[in-house]
Amino acid sequence: MTYKADAVLELNEPQWAANLCQQALGIDPDNSHAFYQLACAYTAMEQFDEALRYLAEAIKRRESYRDEILSDNALQPLAVSDVFKDLDKVIAQTPPPHSREKDT
Repeated sequence: MTYKADAVLELNEPQWAANLCQQALGIDPDNSHAFYQLACAYTAMEQFDEALRYLAEAIKRRESYRDEILSDNALQPLAVSDVFKDLDKVIAQTPPPHSREKDT
Protein backbone atom coordinates (compact mmCIF):
# COMPACT_ATOMS: atom_id res chain seq x y z
CA MET A 1 0.00 0.00 0.00
CA THR A 2 2.87 2.37 0.70
CA TYR A 3 4.15 1.88 -2.82
CA LYS A 4 0.79 3.12 -4.08
CA ALA A 5 1.39 6.14 -1.85
CA ASP A 6 4.69 6.69 -3.68
CA ALA A 7 2.83 6.69 -6.97
CA VAL A 8 0.09 9.08 -5.93
CA LEU A 9 2.66 11.45 -4.45
CA GLU A 10 4.19 11.54 -7.92
CA LEU A 11 0.72 12.56 -9.18
CA ASN A 12 0.71 15.45 -6.67
CA GLU A 13 -2.00 13.84 -4.54
CA PRO A 14 -0.52 14.08 -1.02
CA GLN A 15 -3.81 13.69 0.84
CA TRP A 16 -4.54 10.46 -1.03
CA ALA A 17 -1.02 9.27 -0.25
CA ALA A 18 -1.52 10.08 3.44
CA ASN A 19 -4.76 8.10 3.47
CA LEU A 20 -3.03 5.09 1.91
CA CYS A 21 -0.27 5.29 4.51
CA GLN A 22 -2.79 5.48 7.34
CA GLN A 23 -4.42 2.34 5.95
CA ALA A 24 -1.03 0.62 5.86
CA LEU A 25 -0.42 1.61 9.49
CA GLY A 26 -3.80 0.14 10.39
CA ILE A 27 -2.48 -3.19 9.12
CA ASP A 28 1.09 -2.81 10.45
CA PRO A 29 1.53 -0.06 13.07
CA ASP A 30 5.33 -0.33 12.83
CA ASN A 31 5.56 0.12 9.05
CA SER A 32 8.54 2.45 8.79
CA HIS A 33 7.97 3.13 5.09
CA ALA A 34 4.41 4.29 5.81
CA PHE A 35 5.73 6.78 8.35
CA TYR A 36 8.37 7.97 5.87
CA GLN A 37 5.75 8.39 3.14
CA LEU A 38 3.52 10.29 5.59
CA ALA A 39 6.43 12.66 6.16
CA CYS A 40 6.69 13.16 2.40
CA ALA A 41 2.93 13.67 2.05
CA TYR A 42 2.71 16.21 4.87
CA THR A 43 5.76 17.99 3.47
CA ALA A 44 3.94 18.30 0.14
CA MET A 45 0.96 19.77 2.02
CA GLU A 46 3.37 22.17 3.78
CA GLN A 47 2.36 20.83 7.19
CA PHE A 48 5.92 20.69 8.41
CA ASP A 49 5.25 20.01 12.10
CA GLU A 50 3.28 16.88 11.20
CA ALA A 51 5.85 15.92 8.57
CA LEU A 52 8.62 16.17 11.15
CA ARG A 53 6.68 14.04 13.62
CA TYR A 54 6.16 11.29 11.02
CA LEU A 55 9.77 11.50 9.90
CA ALA A 56 10.88 11.00 13.52
CA GLU A 57 8.64 7.93 13.73
CA ALA A 58 10.22 6.55 10.55
CA ILE A 59 13.78 7.16 11.76
CA LYS A 60 13.00 5.64 15.14
CA ARG A 61 12.07 2.43 13.32
CA ARG A 62 14.79 2.55 10.66
CA GLU A 63 17.81 4.77 11.22
CA SER A 64 18.87 4.56 7.56
CA TYR A 65 16.07 6.99 6.66
CA ARG A 66 18.18 9.73 8.23
CA ASP A 67 20.65 9.32 5.35
CA GLU A 68 17.90 9.69 2.74
CA ILE A 69 16.45 12.98 3.96
CA LEU A 70 18.76 15.35 2.13
CA SER A 71 18.71 13.38 -1.12
CA ASP A 72 14.93 12.88 -1.28
CA ASN A 73 13.37 15.69 -3.32
CA ALA A 74 10.02 15.10 -1.62
CA LEU A 75 11.53 16.13 1.73
CA GLN A 76 13.55 19.13 0.55
CA PRO A 77 10.94 21.71 1.62
CA LEU A 78 10.96 20.17 5.10
CA ALA A 79 14.77 20.00 5.21
CA VAL A 80 15.03 23.75 4.58
CA SER A 81 12.16 24.70 6.91
CA ASP A 82 12.63 26.22 10.35
CA VAL A 83 11.14 23.17 12.11
CA PHE A 84 13.74 20.79 10.65
CA LYS A 85 16.34 21.91 13.16
CA ASP A 86 14.22 20.20 15.84
CA LEU A 87 14.44 16.74 14.22
CA ASP A 88 16.84 15.27 16.77
CA LYS A 89 14.76 16.63 19.63
CA VAL A 90 11.57 15.17 18.17
CA ILE A 91 13.28 11.82 17.63
CA ALA A 92 14.50 11.82 21.24
CA GLN A 93 10.95 12.52 22.46
CA THR A 94 9.47 9.74 20.33
CA PRO A 95 9.15 6.54 22.36
CA PRO A 96 10.59 3.39 20.80
CA PRO A 97 8.00 1.39 18.83
CA HIS A 98 8.11 -1.61 21.15
CA SER A 99 7.25 0.52 24.21
CA ARG A 100 3.96 1.83 22.81
CA GLU A 101 0.69 0.33 23.94
CA LYS A 102 -1.29 -1.48 21.27
CA ASP A 103 -4.76 -0.16 20.47
CA THR A 104 -7.51 -2.54 21.48
